[in-house]
Formats: sequence, C-alpha cells, structure tokens
Amino acid sequence: MLKVLMLTPHLDVVGGTERQCLKLATALAHHGVETTILTMRPTEHSRANVPADIAITRLDSPGVWVRRMKRYLRAKRAISPNYSEGRAGVAGNQPSRSFLRELGSLVGHKIPTQIDEAFLERTITRLCSATDVVHLHGVFWLPMLRATARACRATNTPYLVKITNEPERTWRSLKADPAAVGALSTSSGIITVNKHTQGYFQCRFPHVPTHFIPNGTDIPTQSPVAPIRDVLFLGTLKKQKGVDVLMRAWAMTKCTDGHRLLIVGDGPERRALEDLARSLGIEPRVRFLGLRHDVDQLLARRRVFVLPSRWEGMPNALIEAMAHGLPCISTSVDGVTDVLDDGKSGLLVEPENPKALALALDRVLTDHAMASRLGGYARARVIQRFSILAIIKEYMQLYEKFLVRHPNPRLG
Repeated sequence: MLKVLMLTPHLDVVGGTERQCLKLATALAHHGVETTILTMRPTEHSRANVPADIAITRLDSPGVWVRRMKRYLRAKRAISPNYSEGRAGVAGNQPSRSFLRELGSLVGHKIPTQIDEAFLERTITRLCSATDVVHLHGVFWLPMLRATARACRATNTPYLVKITNEPERTWRSLKADPAAVGALSTSSGIITVNKHTQGYFQCRFPHVPTHFIPNGTDIPTQSPVAPIRDVLFLGTLKKQKGVDVLMRAWAMTKCTDGHRLLIVGDGPERRALEDLARSLGIEPRVRFLGLRHDVDQLLARRRVFVLPSRWEGMPNALIEAMAHGLPCISTSVDGVTDVLDDGKSGLLVEPENPKALALALDRVLTDHAMASRLGGYARARVIQRFSILAIIKEYMQLYEKFLVRHPNPRLG
C-alpha cells in the first residue's frame, strides 16, 4: 500500500490550500492510499470532515496556553517579528470582529512561541520511517520547507513541494532565504496549480521536474434551473480578492430591483468593506454572511458567482461554483484564465475595473438564457478537467513515478 505524508501548517476549511489538502487526502484514502496529515493546528471542523482512516498528527511544539489577549499578542509577535495589532484588524483599542473570532478560536489552545525547526525536523524524520512520499502543501511557512528537506534527505524519502500562491510573491519570500531555495532545489518535484507558475519555476529550477496539476473538486448534483436573484462572493476578505472593486461595481449596476450581493467569508478587510458599503449607499443590497461551513448549500442555490481577484494561484471557490453550474464572472488573472473560457464558461473582465465588472453583472442578471448557457458550459468544463477523480489520477501517477525513480530502501 502506498503511504503518503502530507504537510500543511494549518488545517481548516477556509483557506484554499488547506481545503485542497483535505480533498486530496480524502480522495487518496478512497483509492487505498494510506495518508497521514501533519499540521500545527487542525480545527474541530476539519477533523469532523476527515475520514477515520486518515491520520491527523498535530505538531505539538513548545508554546503557551492562550488565556488573555495580551498573552496572545505577545505570542503572535514572537512568531512573526513584523506582526502588529493594526495588521490583525485592531484599530486603536477597538479589535475587529474577525480578530476577536480568531482570538476566540485560540483561547484554551496552545500556540508556538518560537519556531523550533529541530523539533519539526525530528517529527518529520520519525514519520518518514513509515512514508513512501512526502507532499508539502504550500511554502508560506519556510521553517516547514527547510525541515522537510533535511528530514527527507536524511531518510532518502522523495518529497514534493506544491506552490499555490502567485509566483512572483512566492519567489520574493524564497530568495531571501538561501536554505529555503536549497530545499526547493533538492526536492523530487515541484507541483504548481497554474501554467504561469509552472513556467516561472521551471526557469529558476530547470533541473527539478515541475508539474502542473490544477486544483480539483467533487462534482455535485446539478442545481435546478430557477430565476437568479443573488450575486455571491466566496473567499477571504483581503486585498488580493478585490472585494472593494466588487462593491464599487455593485454601486454602478442597473439591476437593483430585488438582487442582493452576498459576501461569504471573513478577513482583515471586513470592517473597511462594511464601511465602504455604507459610504456607497449600497448597504441595504449587501449582506456580509461571515464564515460559513455550508458552502455547498450556498452554491447549490441559483446565483451568479463573482470573483474579482487582483491575483490568484488557482481559485477553489471558482471551480466549485462552476461545478454547481453557476454562471461565473471573474478577472483575467493567472490561474483564473486556466479555468474559465471567456464568453463560453464564464465572463472575464480586467482586474481593478469596476465599470467593466458592473457591465458584466448587468449582462448576466438580465440575460437568463446566457446565464444558463454559461453555467452549463462551466459545469461541463469542471467535469472534464477539474473533477477530484481526474486530479487524483494525476497525483497517483506522479507518486508512483517518484517511487520508481527514487526507490526508498525501507521498501525492501
């Protein structure tokens, strides 16, 4: 039986990388692959949504128990020297709702007060003794990348590194850390989620096999055709997602009768976006729903899905909306253009262009035949290329190829 160790700093159902890790681990388990996930902080919801045959190992590093906000802030600064209360959503002495939610989720839990790479390396080394392939999801936490490389080299275990973020930003953080660059350089392979990122890292690491494997999703039951009443955004409320552009576009739309803009998600910009909705006079037509665990139910209703991102890796929310047969509008950025065919499976507009986005919204909200056609093509596109079953086959072929090329002496 093939044994895969997956590494991710956090495990929840909000972040795209973490959600893909859970989807991939679940699908691999259904295909008879023994999968272990090593993570620093699994949530109760993520545990509840993982099959019993997937082992979740918590990285229980030295830390403090979070009981008061002052201690929490002190611990956060210890983890990230550049951390500031303002960046976490605190304005003066008034913490934002999202910040208080984050604090509430940590009260009673232990968080690390220092990056103990030696402890991390020992943990990964121990798990490698029962692992055929190591798969690191994302390179946001460089200590995990460095520790993975050292542990895998010491145990002769092949390791794959998945890059999910926009490549230029990823490279800026990597190149400042020679050890992290070395860890990527000695990996058994780099996995990217869009073609632009694949080409970018092929140029920088020509000796490392680089593979484009897009994100995948489950294929839900087709939603019934019904009149469209709402526009839906799903994602983290941060600058990257361009929700401020969406707000300005919503203020320009002509379709104001009975249509609502639903914002699902939370993040550091929530308060500013709520203020922007008020200042634009669109507050009665906008609902901030916060974090939700019933995403499939929200997508199953007949809506227009919109993703006005400034940049992307490969947006899971867009793929999931397309799988539900929703007409989708997004921006022509890398990652999105790998998924959406303009005018066929959705509409593309230039980023940072609220007027163009407003025109696209009006088109879809008024032309029901076009909306149904876009949704139908979108669903067919996902079934053909982005179903989790198709993606699993690519990963299985990749894992098996590295087992042949880099045989692990423990396999006998």
